Amino acid sequence: MQILLDPRPAPVGNSCQWFWKGQEQSPRRPIDITKLLSHACDDIYHQGPSVRNELVVRRKLSAAASSARRCVLERMLNNSTEECLGIEGYPAERSVYESVLKTTGIHYFDQNAGHWRLQAPPVDNPTDLWPSWEFMEKEVFSDPIHRVELADLFDKLVDVPFGLPDGIHPILFTAFYLVFQDELFLYRENSFIPDIQIVHLELLQRRPDLFSISGARLTGTRKAVVERLAIGLQQPAKTASVVRALFRILKSLPPVTLKSTKHLHSEAIQMRDCLLIAHSPEELIFVDLPKCFGISPFMQNEERAEDMELFFDRLNSALFALQNHAEDLQKSSSNLLLNKCGLSGGDLGWKELERRTAWLATRVNHEVLTPFLNCVINGIRGEQSTRAALSLVANRPFEQWTDLDLERFPGLADGIGGIFEQTWHNYGDSGSILTEKELKQKNQLRMKLEPQLSMMRKQNSSKALVAALREMLNEIEKGID
Repeated sequence: MQILLDPRPAPVGNSCQWFWKGQEQSPRRPIDITKLLSHACDDIYHQGPSVRNELVVRRKLSAAASSARRCVLERMLNNSTEECLGIEGYPAERSVYESVLKTTGIHYFDQNAGHWRLQAPPVDNPTDLWPSWEFMEKEVFSDPIHRVELADLFDKLVDVPFGLPDGIHPILFTAFYLVFQDELFLYRENSFIPDIQIVHLELLQRRPDLFSISGARLTGTRKAVVERLAIGLQQPAKTASVVRALFRILKSLPPVTLKSTKHLHSEAIQMRDCLLIAHSPEELIFVDLPKCFGISPFMQNEERAEDMELFFDRLNSALFALQNHAEDLQKSSSNLLLNKCGLSGGDLGWKELERRTAWLATRVNHEVLTPFLNCVINGIRGEQSTRAALSLVANRPFEQWTDLDLERFPGLADGIGGIFEQTWHNYGDSGSILTEKELKQKNQLRMKLEPQLSMMRKQNSSKALVAALREMLNEIEKGID
């Protein structure tokens, strides 16, 4: 190779001709070839940086260089507000820091904040890292929102016109992520990473092909949407934070709300399903949720105040419907069951059911009805209200109900309600709450009737006596208001 590149005549060189941009060059010595190649590289990689560091400005790093780079990455995560990232003395990582972060202007002292911080490399910095940084911004933040494979991004940085050495990629990317962390979303094998840790960066150094990134600028309506969501959800005004809060709401919903389509309007169902299948926080907020409500996606730098108001009206309505679905479904199912039992709906109706249940439980032993009576009583004792009884009727815990259970419930309630109503008709009391005067009358009547009934029991069959008394009671009950 050395002889091939030597412009001198044979046998020292090969007397080859050299051309650059269509013009013949006249190198006479090997050093002239070196200068020509250097000039060609400068011209081809005209946006390449001038970072000088023997440890990381290379394609493959030694074990010592990799260790130094890892230390720098960890300190960038944890000590970005400290001078020299908190590095003491002059270990290998200090050299990497000075060359790649401090000299380039990426890590600087903010006079206003009173501490050190990371920023984009200044445009006029002689190391010329700005073009590479600007390219990353354009790739990641371009509309529509999309994911960029990190391996592809790094390949483009290596290629013309940047020629950014592989060893610098993780450091520059980490700085880029930390500067724009409120607007960037990192994924590992399509799984969102809400809080980046050193373990992620360690893997990223070795396997960038496992990672992808997307970005959404918080400008115009996008910024207003995130800020308003943050206030309502009591979160920092960051896209990832408000999305996590929405997911917490989703996870707090009972399975009956997550599985059912009954008693939910279409927008609430679409929003729920959108959250269930969401893989991208930024697309969820700015693209998917607006589409659920018939609104076009929120793009960068747009000002759409009317659409934003419409978005929040429908979002709040859908959230309210989802959060109250189980309670509303429980009320409607309870009222249906009460009606099937011959009672009016609402709290008063259920209290009357509890009263009648307590009366019948000690007097009736029925294969189907007794478990129902016990569930109503257990609901009183366990403060579970109506859910225990509803679960028994449907033969499935209320929280686990599906659309099929909701379709079957009216028929099942009709069956148990019919048995309950007939049993109460046969064995129940008058259902009235007696006044003090009526209590005295009741006691007097009992004293008068007991001797007569005792005599009748001796002279007649007990079954016949009970049947006769029941018929008479039914006639009397018909006259009770």
